[in-house]
Order: sequence, then C-alpha cells, then structure tokens
Amino acid sequence: MPVSTGRSRGITDPAHHPVHRFLSAGLPFVVSSDDPGILATTLHEELEWVCAHTGGGAELRRHLLETARRARAEVHTGRSGH
Repeated sequence: MPVSTGRSRGITDPAHHPVHRFLSAGLPFVVSSDDPGILATTLHEELEWVCAHTGGGAELRRHLLETARRARAEVHTGRSGH
C-alpha cells in the first residue's frame, strides 16, 4: 500500500502520504503489499515503512496486524474459531 500509493500518486516525500491523515482521523485501515512481484516489496516492508514514517513503532505494528486479523472474511462470516 505505501509503495504503490507513493508511486501511483507521485508522492516523493513520505510526510505527504495519506496514511498520516488516516491515523490522525482515527480511521481503521489495513496495510497490504500491492503486487509485490512488480513493486518489489513485501508485507513486512510495507508495515515497516508505515511504522517508521509515522513514528508509530512496535505499538502501531501490533495495532495494524490486529486490525488486519479482524478484517479477514473468516472473522466476518463466523467461520473463524476466534
């Protein structure tokens, strides 16, 4: 997400990435790796980018991973054991 958004929208300064607005507004969002074969990035690298460029660190990483877990289809359909 950060890499593809930056490239597709021409964002060269991480301070201008929309993720900062998402966080300040308290909006839930999920970080993903958008076409890792073409953009040469992994989910780990995307998460690290968000945490490093927002100052969120390990706490934000835990929050983002939990948000992603809760957003899974299995959770919403009741097919999850959690």
